[in-house]
Amino acid sequence: MWKSLDRPAGANDRVYGTADSTAIDYIVSAGGFSNVWRQPLDGEPAAPITALRTDGIFFSALSPIRNR
Repeated sequence: MWKSLDRPAGANDRVYGTADSTAIDYIVSAGGFSNVWRQPLDGEPAAPITALRTDGIFFSALSPIRNR
């Protein structure tokens, strides 16, 4: 099944699937800084998962943190 998701203005084209396959993450740049946002695939609204207030993210390669 295909889903169409709206992303906020300033969202980067690159998306990353979460390790548990329940959401996608992407970079949103606005106001001179960037943050990582998470979009759940169950229809819940997207929300930022970082709270950076300076600088932009110019390169990203997101990786899940794994509990060992």
